[in-house]
Amino acid sequence: MVVHWHEAVATGTGNGGQTSLLHYSFNREISPIARETSPMSDQRSEESFEDFVMRMPTLSRTEGILRVVPPASVLKRFGEVFGNNESWKQVAWKDTTHESPRPPILRPMLSSSNIDLHAEADKVFQTSKPASRVGTFISHVWASRRWRKHLALCYCLNINAAVICATTTWLCLILWSIWHWGIFGMGGKTFLIPLFVWIPTAVFFMTIFFGHLLFGAPEDWWLDKLCIHQSREKLKEQGVNALPEIVATADKMIILWDKQYFERLWCCAEVAIFCSTKRGASCVEFAPLWLAPWVLSTILTQLLCISIAERLFSLIGYVGAYLATVEIVPPGLVPLLAQFCGVGIGFWLGSLPAVPLSYYAMNAKMHNYSTTRKALRHFDIHETKCAVESDREQVERLVTKLYRDYDEPLHAFNSFVRKDLSKYVEQKVIGESVYHIRYRLCLLMFLPIAFSSVANVLGCDGIECNEAAVEELGPGAIPPVQMGNNCCAWLVGCFLIYPTSYPVMLKLMILAEKTVGKKAGKWTLLCIKVLAIIVAYAYMGFTEGFAAGLLNSTNARIWHLGFAASLPWVIAVCIFMALLIAWNVHLYRSV
Repeated sequence: MVVHWHEAVATGTGNGGQTSLLHYSFNREISPIARETSPMSDQRSEESFEDFVMRMPTLSRTEGILRVVPPASVLKRFGEVFGNNESWKQVAWKDTTHESPRPPILRPMLSSSNIDLHAEADKVFQTSKPASRVGTFISHVWASRRWRKHLALCYCLNINAAVICATTTWLCLILWSIWHWGIFGMGGKTFLIPLFVWIPTAVFFMTIFFGHLLFGAPEDWWLDKLCIHQSREKLKEQGVNALPEIVATADKMIILWDKQYFERLWCCAEVAIFCSTKRGASCVEFAPLWLAPWVLSTILTQLLCISIAERLFSLIGYVGAYLATVEIVPPGLVPLLAQFCGVGIGFWLGSLPAVPLSYYAMNAKMHNYSTTRKALRHFDIHETKCAVESDREQVERLVTKLYRDYDEPLHAFNSFVRKDLSKYVEQKVIGESVYHIRYRLCLLMFLPIAFSSVANVLGCDGIECNEAAVEELGPGAIPPVQMGNNCCAWLVGCFLIYPTSYPVMLKLMILAEKTVGKKAGKWTLLCIKVLAIIVAYAYMGFTEGFAAGLLNSTNARIWHLGFAASLPWVIAVCIFMALLIAWNVHLYRSV
């Protein structure tokens, strides 16, 4: 926390010995969970949760303490509010002591005058406004990087709007192009990749970073630096005293999560408080700080990958011409093998620029999984870290009051984190297994490649549409059949092949770490993991090449020989599709 904890936090809300909202919540709202960790007193307050909140002295009797801030203020100037995250080392800051460290948010903007100090702190505080309820509580570790937090919040806030806007732009461009050139008039045109890929991707990034400004967002976020006054002691004390109630009254919590999050004492307390009032973690949104940089940089890198792959697809013709001269290759297999090699090599080599990003992301997922799971399963409140060490006794005293119906309150809190909170976190953010990665995320990563499908289909593989139909399906073939064949191949790739590359990649990297991790040196293991990523991209490329070749050969036979004569090929397509679907179910069944 930016502000310093005060004794009032540990002693409850005061005023006639009223029970803390948190104590009420843990005794009443979390009882199904609490009973799993320790037997609990059966004496419960019969007062309703709403009535209890209404008579809370901190929030209901002190005007303007519960405050919210619009997302635009938090994300302003690339998350400036998250800058200068130096922890306070020894003592809490006081405005009468110039030698003491100042609050991080104020340090770059304050002069040595106390008057200027308060004036600037007032400006920061006034970016928030009084409210009756918090919509979204932002929980985070101040030691984490500013830019990671900014990207994570932009991703959480705008990702759905970004996908919708980019896809809508893409569809509008398709309709405009068909109206302008005709559906068969774009064969061989060289500007289709910029038109159908670059423009929608640019819209995607614009919406990610500025969607909350364009479309609006609920102005009900809570962030400590902006919603607790940083210089006026009375306001600051009231804000700190209200912190447990603020957490409890929030509708949603966004956790800017990295591997050190559950090593911080107050972070664990915030999550436990929130989960208790919401009957679990269904209202908690985890935003891993490694995720947004990986997704956004990979989508950007895909633009380069597509450009490389498009040029390498010319290998299809060269491979087909060469195989036609090889006597041992049956003529009927030449189209299939040509597509297998040409498309496979194109996608494989085109994906290599994304190898460093994939290594970073998969490695982060693996290590964050093990670190977080260990931190949760072996959680001990006495071993957590505090930015201000004097806070520890006060927070532990607060936890003792929350769990005072237990024989050992601190042990009960440890049990809650190790069992219930650990279960929620594993399900929400790290998955039930380190192998798992979500299907929707994998689809998102290949969004530019999905956009490029139209450039390939309407562009007729870079040549005139009539010529492409004859070359791919044989004499007498017409463009609609060739386009339909390409559409089928792209649909199979976009929904059943490309998304599986990341789970395969993750499994290969984990296998490498398990088999040679303890025996090999650091650099040897790194090389083996990089090789696993390259193999995963080769799997993706050549599987798509085989799918395209199989569909192309089957359609060509149906066109020339009829359905009955092509039945073995049709059966082969059905078997291949069934295997692909089963493979996807296997990879994603528990996610």
